[in-house]
Amino acid sequence: MRSLTIGSVISSLVAGVFSHGHLVSVVMNSASYTAFLPVATPDFTRAPPSIVRRIGGDGPVLDISSKDITCNFNAEPIADNGVSRTGPVTAGSKIDMIWNGWPHSGPILTYMAKCSGDGGCGNFTGREGNAWFKVDEMGWDATTEAWATQVLFDQKFRWTFTVPACLTPGEYLVRHEIIALSDCKTPGKCQFYPECFQVKVLGSGTTDVEAAARVGFPGAYKKDDPGILWDTNSRNPEDYVMPGPKVWKCPA
Repeated sequence: MRSLTIGSVISSLVAGVFSHGHLVSVVMNSASYTAFLPVATPDFTRAPPSIVRRIGGDGPVLDISSKDITCNFNAEPIADNGVSRTGPVTAGSKIDMIWNGWPHSGPILTYMAKCSGDGGCGNFTGREGNAWFKVDEMGWDATTEAWATQVLFDQKFRWTFTVPACLTPGEYLVRHEIIALSDCKTPGKCQFYPECFQVKVLGSGTTDVEAAARVGFPGAYKKDDPGILWDTNSRNPEDYVMPGPKVWKCPA
């Protein structure tokens, strides 16, 4: 165990300057979509119009049993005249998510959910039933001896994941999240920063994710989960257990 890393020192110093964070943009299939910036709102409709759901602020969600844990405060489906607004992304390609910065230590997780029902993602909140499957995660990285958020810092606040190549084409909601572990030692004080954006997966995949691999938001996390109730000051980061389900993989 290495109790103090360069990353933890940086995180502690930066935390004294600012304490919250949010997405700035999402890049996929050579297009860049501006996120809804709660501290300096851009033109949310400029080309290409944003597919990132609006959030109510740059602060954390604390109540994991509330609807806010799904996509953040006041995040609702985006539609234009009843037609869902999505960005095209090819199955098997990468999506880059750029943050404004990040001061805390913690894991980074990404989920996807197929937008079911009439209206596609323009009418799909993501809050009903078990719709979400995990496609990417990083907690404590033993190779670099750093939390995922330090890796994010080193990558100039850019995080990348690959859309599973086998996915059936259609509209999906992506849920990207950072968990700030600084106050997780106290039940109900863990800080969650989820954001969602609407995509249309293109390709020739034929796989629909099985029900056993899907979870609900709210519902996927519990206050006493080992990856939620966590004391960064006393626990060995190598013992950290990622919350939620296992990362879903395409069938071999």
